[in-house]
Amino acid sequence: MRPISFLIITVSRVRHFHFCCTIEQAQDVLTLIGRKPIEWFDNTLHRKMLVYDDAFINELEDFATRHGSPDNPMPFNLMRFMKNYLKEGEPFYMFRMDNGLNFLTQIDITHAALQLQEKKANKEKDSIWNEYKDAIETLLKDYELSVLGSDNINIGKETDDRVCRFCGKTKAGGATFKKVAHAISEALGNKTLKCTEECDQCNARLADVEDNLSVGYLGIRRSILGIKGKGGVKSVGGQNFVLDAKKHQMILSEKTLIEDLGKQLKIKLEGRELFTMQGLYKALVKVVIDLVDGELLRHFRNTIQWINDKLVAEEFPPIRQYYSESIYAQPIIEIYIRKSIDDIEKGPYCFANLFVCDLILQFVVPFVDVDKGMMKSADMVAPYWDKMAVLLSMYNMQSEFIDCSSNEERTAWVELVYDKSDIKQADSSGKVSDNLKMLPPKWTVDNVEFPKFDPAIILSKEMHTIELMDVNDKVEVDEAWAHDTSNNIRSSFILDEEHNKVFIELSIEICNTDNTEHLLSCCVRAEFKIKDLGVVFANENNGQFSILKDFVIYTTVLALIELNRVIQPKFPIINLLKLDAENLCSHYRFGLKE
Repeated sequence: MRPISFLIITVSRVRHFHFCCTIEQAQDVLTLIGRKPIEWFDNTLHRKMLVYDDAFINELEDFATRHGSPDNPMPFNLMRFMKNYLKEGEPFYMFRMDNGLNFLTQIDITHAALQLQEKKANKEKDSIWNEYKDAIETLLKDYELSVLGSDNINIGKETDDRVCRFCGKTKAGGATFKKVAHAISEALGNKTLKCTEECDQCNARLADVEDNLSVGYLGIRRSILGIKGKGGVKSVGGQNFVLDAKKHQMILSEKTLIEDLGKQLKIKLEGRELFTMQGLYKALVKVVIDLVDGELLRHFRNTIQWINDKLVAEEFPPIRQYYSESIYAQPIIEIYIRKSIDDIEKGPYCFANLFVCDLILQFVVPFVDVDKGMMKSADMVAPYWDKMAVLLSMYNMQSEFIDCSSNEERTAWVELVYDKSDIKQADSSGKVSDNLKMLPPKWTVDNVEFPKFDPAIILSKEMHTIELMDVNDKVEVDEAWAHDTSNNIRSSFILDEEHNKVFIELSIEICNTDNTEHLLSCCVRAEFKIKDLGVVFANENNGQFSILKDFVIYTTVLALIELNRVIQPKFPIINLLKLDAENLCSHYRFGLKE
């Protein structure tokens, strides 16, 4: 078998096609793409401008008929793509991609797409390109760029004195480095990117973090797209579907249908694997930590603390998600590092584009020390989004911003259009074959309907203990320091069902953003008597309990107000209510005063 890889570039779309073929099939592919061009992109024979004319269409249809099959859908996909995005007589570029994707190739792809736009608009060659070239050059003037994924690479030392990037341990300190640590989950098709400075213990511990991306968020997509992970393409079951990867068959329950389109169905597939949006963000950022130059890790200490669940935050810049026409069987990542440490006005110190499945996920790495707390919210990053997206903006891809601040567990879903011939309906029992059946969610918790929260149900409150601990009198707390404040908030609830009482313990550690300066630790213990405990708490049948969110917010704010009264005489600049964005907005909603 011979692999042949190429890109089709149109005015509005770029699509990658990979074909593992016999010698005969390879000859037909080369005949199809070996037509005389109307224009060369450069001096390379493998990058040419062709025309989508009658002769090409006939050869394409013949190629698809002879070589397309359920096991090899590429010829059909190629024909479908070109029919959808090219008109008869329209020019397009074809680039051979046998050596994989790299940054220079991506620049050339952008250049080629803009040349097609120029031709369509009857504009002078490179007139549109030159407009964007300045923006690209400005970005690359400010940032160092690494493009990783095309070639096999091991990041980090392989000596006995190596240090784990996540726990800081060495072999002498008890760490082992026997397992292969994939920087991007192997489940997403990664075969090339590995980190030698991730110890076996952290590799196992952080697998749950990675699963937020590879299993929870992208589990459905990677099966639909045929992404080959460890053990090949995986079948997947959701709450309303089963995808049999071996049979190339989708099996649906009635609950999937959104709209009947005749020969096709518009459906919504609902997954069953749980993940959190903040866990998704951590999984993306972990990839960067695995792959950046070890000399730069000193700037990411607080970031690593966050990945390790030792730093808590509730506000983050959003992820920008692009929907690509290409399928990335091997993930590619672009990592941008700002050249100037001090010039924050240039943009975030580090951001990245991850090309995975049929998506491009663009994200800012949070908690970097040299960003000095200036890149931790959507508003702070908003002025730089266009600059960060300049290399992707040429492809006219649909994109959306995704908030990743939530820690609530959820399941992913995907909407798509499927040919009816590829779908099998499940019967009323959910049984679809001898070895596959409709799968329920991994676990379920009964939904508990609480009445609307009324603070009047709290009959009394009592602050038993307020403590200030480990106060650092050497820190000069000014406006700049307060702006960069980070904190770890921990709370616990104890129920006294016999007396309708709730006991709360709230502890906070206050530091600067990169945790290099500790200011103080404080703790408050409070007792609340409730008119009816059943209004805010409910026991679950799985041994867990549900708690009314507004009650948690309300009592937490009351505790923070009490702590403020103790802290502010010593540190007037510190306002604990501003440490938690949700609490800050909620204390006005409930009419609470500082």
